[in-house]
Amino acid sequence: MAEKINPLDYTKMFGEFKMPAVPAVDVEAMMSTARRNYEAVAQANKLIAEGFQALAKRQAEVARASFEDAWKATQEVMNAGTVEAKAEKQAEVVKAAVEKAVANARELTELATKSQGEAFDVLNKRFIESVDEVKTLAVVK
Repeated sequence: MAEKINPLDYTKMFGEFKMPAVPAVDVEAMMSTARRNYEAVAQANKLIAEGFQALAKRQAEVARASFEDAWKATQEVMNAGTVEAKAEKQAEVVKAAVEKAVANARELTELATKSQGEAFDVLNKRFIESVDEVKTLAVVK
């Protein structure tokens, strides 16, 4: 009959247990990889912040120019003379305003996309480098 083990006697329960061999870890290399990862995230955050600032600045410029254009257009419509001339001028002004709004929206979208793309590129490049570094660290020597 098998020997009965007291469940509170851990020395007997785990006495035969062998820990698997763990390869030596290059802690400095791991820290270096982590440091470069943090630096890449910081750089991406900086690019995003700079992009946001540029976008906000350009949006303010567009808004200011739009108000100025609207004021000028109102003056042009009011000074057009006849009702027919005012209606014709108003149609021209509206068409020009819509075209300019679409162009501004496209410009702002491209500015935001460029900023985000630059940040993504930094992170993507670092991710690929990090995977290669981890693979190198994982090789048992």
